[in-house]
Amino acid sequence: MQPQKNNMATASLVMGILSIILSCCCFIGIMFASLGLLFACLSRVNETFEGYAKAGLVTSIIGLVLSAILIVVWIVFAAMGSTDLSSSIYGFQIMIPGGML
Repeated sequence: MQPQKNNMATASLVMGILSIILSCCCFIGIMFASLGLLFACLSRVNETFEGYAKAGLVTSIIGLVLSAILIVVWIVFAAMGSTDLSSSIYGFQIMIPGGML
């Protein structure tokens, strides 16, 4: 008799992988990571995690951390941005030999 396949664990793994891939799209990565964590917790059988559920839990946590780091980096770069667009392009000042552009 084969063990029954746990679809919630598989869904957790898929959501975790998607959260890592889409972590550059900050809020989408957080959404998939949250779903992956939820599915991993719902897939527990007899108070233990099976292989796919553990992998889904780990990948979801990695995706959540990556998304959070990218949000913090995005906020820092937005705060450092210059409001004077004539002296900067995309927040970086350009130095030329005769002075600043």
